[in-house]
Amino acid sequence: MSKVGVTVVRPDVKSPLSLEFGLAGWVLICDLEGKHYSFERNGLLCGMGVVGILRQHRCTDTIFSSIGQSALEALQASKIRGWLGPEGIPAAQLIERLKRSELKEVGSDACDHRTDADAAVRVASSRT
Repeated sequence: MSKVGVTVVRPDVKSPLSLEFGLAGWVLICDLEGKHYSFERNGLLCGMGVVGILRQHRCTDTIFSSIGQSALEALQASKIRGWLGPEGIPAAQLIERLKRSELKEVGSDACDHRTDADAAVRVASSRT
């Protein structure tokens, strides 16, 4: 049985995606064969917290708007496929798009947010 986890802002099937994978307040868990939904709070507010929730629920897929390299590697090690969802679309519609193969699967070229943030700090520090 396939399950998808969707990183959302609030516990509602109409919620949009969180802007960052690890900072998602909630993970919507959905059985792709039916209409069974549940929500899990991402209490850790980090990518590994979300990956842990997905593993716990035995998700085969996850939908998000952005992800860091470490979290992506953890997903891949767990054999969980990642799908890029456009911002502003309700979670339920994204699940339907996944069922119709309308989402892009994320490869190993995802952006590492931590690395980007560290680089920005180094650039800003070098200007002072």
